[in-house]
Amino acid sequence: MATDTLKNTTDGGSGGGGGGGARAVRRLLLDNGALSALVVLVVAMSLLSGDFLTTQNLLNVGVQAAVTAILAFGVTFVIVTAGIDLSVGSVAALSATVLAWSATSEGVPVWLAVVLAVGTGIACGLVNGALVSYGKLPPFIATLAM
Repeated sequence: MATDTLKNTTDGGSGGGGGGGARAVRRLLLDNGALSALVVLVVAMSLLSGDFLTTQNLLNVGVQAAVTAILAFGVTFVIVTAGIDLSVGSVAALSATVLAWSATSEGVPVWLAVVLAVGTGIACGLVNGALVSYGKLPPFIATLAM
């Protein structure tokens, strides 16, 4: 009985012929669920909106995703080494706040405000790294201390 059920599910109801391509596409879609969902969303949005696949919209999405992509790239190395760092978003927000505040409210030149923001991020990273490495604190506790 179990072999009949297994045989029917792998057969795909094609009657024994010509279903190999459809089965391969189905398996590809099921094995790559997130990619499949992304493709479905892009196709649906393209059909529903004439402005979706324009150069301006794709550039806008790319610019908005750039900061997140850079942060994710850096965190990837932490995750690969079996660590975890929850402070990335907080440090990025603090650095952006330092940049915006110093450039607008304090009238600091933009290039110097950028240097201050990068310095803030480096300082937070050094403190967090020192707490984890030398303070004998687990990474998640040191992150909470930031």
